[in-house]
Amino acid sequence: MAPPPSGAPRRRPTSASNPQAPIVRARRPSSASSPPVSKGEGGVRLVCLAGPQAGSEYVLEGDEMVIGRAADNAISIPDTSVSRKHVLLRNTGSGWAASDMGSGNGTLINSNAIAEETPLSDGDVITLGDTELKMVSEGGAPSDTGDAGSAAPVRRNRDIPVRSSRPPVRSSRSRMPVVDPEAAAKKRKLVIRVGAVVALLLLAVVGWQVKKAQREAAAVAGAANQEKKLQECRTLAQKGKNLVLEGKWVEARAIFEEVGKLNPDFAQATVQVYIDKADKEIPAQQALDAAEAALTASPTRLGVAAKELEKVGTDTQQYERRDKLRAMLESRVDQKVKDAQQLLGSTGDRAKMVQLKEMGEDLLAVKADHREGTDFKKIADDAIERIDHPPTCPYGTCGGKCCPAPTPWVAVQERFKSGDQSGAFAMAQQCAPKASQCKQLQDQIKDFMERFKKLESLNPAELIKLQALDKKIGGGPSSLSKQIGVRITATYLRKASSCKGKSDWACAAENAKIVLDADPGNIEAADILRQAKGNAKELYMKGYSMKAQDPDEAMRIFKQVVDMTSNDDEYHQKALKQLNKVE
Repeated sequence: MAPPPSGAPRRRPTSASNPQAPIVRARRPSSASSPPVSKGEGGVRLVCLAGPQAGSEYVLEGDEMVIGRAADNAISIPDTSVSRKHVLLRNTGSGWAASDMGSGNGTLINSNAIAEETPLSDGDVITLGDTELKMVSEGGAPSDTGDAGSAAPVRRNRDIPVRSSRPPVRSSRSRMPVVDPEAAAKKRKLVIRVGAVVALLLLAVVGWQVKKAQREAAAVAGAANQEKKLQECRTLAQKGKNLVLEGKWVEARAIFEEVGKLNPDFAQATVQVYIDKADKEIPAQQALDAAEAALTASPTRLGVAAKELEKVGTDTQQYERRDKLRAMLESRVDQKVKDAQQLLGSTGDRAKMVQLKEMGEDLLAVKADHREGTDFKKIADDAIERIDHPPTCPYGTCGGKCCPAPTPWVAVQERFKSGDQSGAFAMAQQCAPKASQCKQLQDQIKDFMERFKKLESLNPAELIKLQALDKKIGGGPSSLSKQIGVRITATYLRKASSCKGKSDWACAAENAKIVLDADPGNIEAADILRQAKGNAKELYMKGYSMKAQDPDEAMRIFKQVVDMTSNDDEYHQKALKQLNKVE
């Protein structure tokens, strides 16, 4: 190529690539190949990128630093997804290293879970639950920024020949060489071919440059799109974590699945642990929802609620809601017992007896051996059977014919003993003007019904009086006597056992007798009386030996023997004789 004219400005040489193309710096190598942050390279700090403390910075110093939710940590982060003692940072001399301290959500470094102490490098991101901390070294060497594109100095060409001012001497025609037309044609063809090749080469270079620019633009756009998707994944993941904190596991899992569709690698490293937890917590949440619906329904379905709560394991993170619903279930059971007791006086009303039966069955669904539930169901079944199939001869047969109705007050007593207090009261009202016995029964039944409504709040002495009144009205225990006896037993059997533990056999026997009077088949009370009887002989002999020296103490012992034994006991009779002698 011919040199430019001496007066034309020379162009500064440039790099072979397009000088206007952006400089794409190589990405920093991963932490596995990066040198750890050295202790002597300058200050090292952690910058909080995400979580409640986003924007905060923490300087690393000393030999060890603990990060966690506890206030006494070197770095305290008030994040419920961070354990109290979550991760330990240790200065190894050549840099800092991190190790998980048995946290609940684990520790990630650059989205990789760590199982043992792991060295840290400048730029590493530590993830603790919803919090992300980036390690930054302030003493690193600055990057080289030399002027790689500087042009070398332009040299002037001093070897250009100078034209002579004299015009050239034109040679004579005879001296000009003869031009071969065929050779000239070949030369023109060669020049054309060379020009075509050069043009093709130029087109190829231009095409290559265009494709290179397109590839670089596509790479930049792809990187931007990838970063946009990554940021979208982070936003969605945080939204899912917030739903987890609210206990909304179904909604949270749907969010985490969306993250997985956008970026499977990000999801595997960041939210997979939440998806695994959701697989366990979603059934628990569904069971709790069903239990709450059953407890708040009208009428309540206590058996359904109890079965749903049994499905919730002890390791659930929704334990607070589970415990709250269990307490609600206990409260609903107590309320249902009280509501059922209000129906006991309506044994002549079939609709109310059906309702009572359903209540008893619901209580038995909560607890198969529920005492009140068993009683309610039996009373309701008996009443429904009596209403649906009334006897042809209500008072039996006499000589092949129905027996006549007994005296009015006897009929009132029979109706009361069957459990139909309201029916017995109505019968007593009808015959009260004609018979004083009916008038007396009317007052007694009214008193009994008012007291029975307060059964839950009666003290032990009032319970004994109520049971005595029950026996007095019916000439024996009614169908409701068992409920009263159960509450008497619960109180006095405990007292009997306490006295037995103190070897106070008189006290133990006295309370055991009360229990057996209320519940004749109580095995524990009968056993206490049997043991008291076995000790009566020894106690009697002790009093007998003290009769001469300390008669007062001997009489006290004889009285104990009488109290702790039954009337037909041998030592009961002997002790009575000793007491009668003194009198």
